Amino acid sequence: MKRKALKVVLCLVMLGVLAVSSAQAGQWYTCTVNQAGTSFAAYFLVVTDTAATPAFTNRMFFIDTSAGNQKSMLAAALTAWANAGKIQMWLDSPSEYFTTPALTVSN
Repeated sequence: MKRKALKVVLCLVMLGVLAVSSAQAGQWYTCTVNQAGTSFAAYFLVVTDTAATPAFTNRMFFIDTSAGNQKSMLAAALTAWANAGKIQMWLDSPSEYFTTPALTVSN
């Protein structure tokens, strides 16, 4: 009986940990692109938040390569950079060197 109760408690704890770790408070940021390019196998952006009180300025982020669409995201960033446009990028954290899994060009 104790063994069964222990298994139930462990399962509940694991579910709680998974729920907390998957509930990250990410958000979209509208940014100007200051630099964009590649370095070895990494794709990077240096961007500035355009909000009235910016969360970051001249901060480097990496493009997530796990989805396989990193070249199209880099192309979107280069297009925004060349045309003095803006991008919207999803960030789980505005801390430097984080990766962005999504990026779009905006006006």
